[in-house]
Amino acid sequence: MQQITQGEFTTSEEANEDHLADEEKADFIATLIEEVENDPKSLSKAQVCGDWSCWKEAMDAEITTLDCAGTWSNVTRPAHKNIVGSKWVF
Repeated sequence: MQQITQGEFTTSEEANEDHLADEEKADFIATLIEEVENDPKSLSKAQVCGDWSCWKEAMDAEITTLDCAGTWSNVTRPAHKNIVGSKWVF
């Protein structure tokens, strides 16, 4: 009763629309998860994919963006220090 007096109520039509929107979001998320799970897990696996050119284009764009942003610079490794590695995550 308090919800009605405060104007906080929805019609069954609004509730159905919200439910459908939630289902659409869930379907969208499930599709994204499936796509990510099917992504290659290494460079060699990406290179044998039918869409390798797309992966290569994305990698080149990422390197260019990082380089233009001045993300790193080459320096001489100090003696007895470990180097932080990096890798592509597909």
